[in-house]
Amino acid sequence: MLPPAADRPKLRTTLDQLSAAVEDLLLGGLTTASDATKQTLSGAMQEAARMRLLRLGGTLRVATEELGRFTRQDTNFSRRRLTFFLNRTWLLSRGMAHALQTSDEKEYDRLTWSPPAQPLPKVDVVCVGVVKKVAEKAFVMFDFRLRALADSGPVKAGQRLSWSAVFPVKPGQDIPPEGFLHLPR
Repeated sequence: MLPPAADRPKLRTTLDQLSAAVEDLLLGGLTTASDATKQTLSGAMQEAARMRLLRLGGTLRVATEELGRFTRQDTNFSRRRLTFFLNRTWLLSRGMAHALQTSDEKEYDRLTWSPPAQPLPKVDVVCVGVVKKVAEKAFVMFDFRLRALADSGPVKAGQRLSWSAVFPVKPGQDIPPEGFLHLPR
């Protein structure tokens, strides 16, 4: 659903500023990353949170964190991660701005879509595989690929499911990645 008509001009301006900041950063190189660039990204992240644009907000959060790692010359800085999230930010901001300009509700909904979360009281599954991702001194993530063994509410037997668990790594914490799976939650 498109945002209310009163909010569209401000959102469109924010999206245009955001895509311009990303373009300037990519064209000028990381050495041109200034406080103004970080402020533009942070302001856009706040606006995305206010407008409940979770996909854009999450993407901006990771891009801002990675840009901060670069400016601090942190050893955990990843060019691949920064490039991926900056490109994703640019694609989302340009696409959403175009959808707002043309009043294309279908396209806007596709770009702002977040999967619905529905709690299940119980579901019987088998684990088919696990993907582990470790961003040193940042987070540990596990993505479990599951297959339903029996019908349970909207889940049908044989249906593929995934469950992700993200654990932030606190400063000074020395736990092996698999150790997070044993901690009570």
